[in-house]
Amino acid sequence: MFFIIAYAMLDGVNTTRATEKNCRENINYMWILRGSSAPDHNTVARFISSCKIEIEDNANKYTFVWKKAINKFYEKLKIKVNNLRYL
Repeated sequence: MFFIIAYAMLDGVNTTRATEKNCRENINYMWILRGSSAPDHNTVARFISSCKIEIEDNANKYTFVWKKAINKFYEKLKIKVNNLRYL
């Protein structure tokens, strides 16, 4: 199911009903399913909502580290730009 949803996102499909339709009609989605029946749009939606919390938790895990590093890099970059401006 993960591969179907990931491919749908890469393919620009934003709705679960469109994902269901593509699983029934699009050969690329059928290949990913490998002969399994197409999932119902409710099944796709439940899978997304059940995994969403885990993805959000992992996405926000190190934001405090990255924010500090980005701010430090940004200050150094501003100094370099100011130095180049006066050359």
